[in-house]
Amino acid sequence: MTLKEFAERAFGRKGERNTTQFRAYVGLNIIAWVIIFVWPILQGMSDGSTLAEITGGHFATYIGLPVMFVVLFYVDYYFLFDKLWKRDNNGKLWFLIINMLLILSISIGSFYWQIYFRELFGLGGNPLVFSHTVLYYCVVLMMTAGLAITLRYTLDYMHEEMKNRRLEAEQREAELRNLRAQLNPHFLFNAMNNIYALISIDASRAQQAMHDLSKILRYVMYDDQSKFVALDKELDFLRSYVDVMKLRLTDNVVLESSIQSSINGLMIAPLMLMSPIENAFKHGVSYTEPSYIRINISCEEEGDRKAVVCSVHNSYYPKTDVDRSGSGIGVENLRRRLDLLYPSNYELKMEHNDKDFYTYLKLYV
Repeated sequence: MTLKEFAERAFGRKGERNTTQFRAYVGLNIIAWVIIFVWPILQGMSDGSTLAEITGGHFATYIGLPVMFVVLFYVDYYFLFDKLWKRDNNGKLWFLIINMLLILSISIGSFYWQIYFRELFGLGGNPLVFSHTVLYYCVVLMMTAGLAITLRYTLDYMHEEMKNRRLEAEQREAELRNLRAQLNPHFLFNAMNNIYALISIDASRAQQAMHDLSKILRYVMYDDQSKFVALDKELDFLRSYVDVMKLRLTDNVVLESSIQSSINGLMIAPLMLMSPIENAFKHGVSYTEPSYIRINISCEEEGDRKAVVCSVHNSYYPKTDVDRSGSGIGVENLRRRLDLLYPSNYELKMEHNDKDFYTYLKLYV
């Protein structure tokens, strides 16, 4: 592991602080240094030395083993795990062999370390038996190596999970941007077609329509770039859109639109209520047969939850066998955005017969 990789694993990449990894890293170091300084004191006291004797010179007798604990832990955690254990089965075998050699060497070295300093300082205490002492040290050091592997597995798993969640969030955001990029020109194209057709029929009404369209464009260019917008703004946008679309309607089309004011503070994903209304104008109007469109948008409170309800009834005049109401880019776009932004927090129903089409959308916001 390079120094850069070590820093990224401990503190997170630049610009993204990995709090869990950082806390784990700090915690491991605190535990390691506590072991280094507390172990010699406890070991010395168990051998009959007073605290004054231990801090006065006997500390060196007992500090060797805990220092080796920490060294073995760091070597396994930051070096051998990456170089050998994660590589393949042969790497795991070499990891075990090297660890056994290190553990045996440290255990024997720690035994003679204590013998030397006991004699140097004239310490008493229980006599050390080579076989028992070395076996004890080996067991504790093997537990240390096992702890290093377990913690690395756990923290690496957490690191991968966080990275995967971050990538999934980035992919969802990219998909949402793509869906919005599809949706914006889709309904704007329909609105501009209406104004184009109106110019030759009624220039003054076309001028008013252009004014309404400018409000629509302003919303799309600025407010629509946010992930969520105030519901009041979304409803104002829908009113402007309905005003533009109704200018082209003939006398045989009955339009009823009720878009109520929202509850203060509610937010919604932009253009989420657009598709049902757009489809009603696109597929619910015939210029030779009686037609109708009924739009109703309201807010409801259900205990602690608040919801926006959009229901659209319209006559059913599908343009072609392929381009039918309830299909196409608008509705498929809507379904996907609902799944991404409101999973398990919406109801969407679409029903139709030969003459009528009904759309019901309920969003818990």
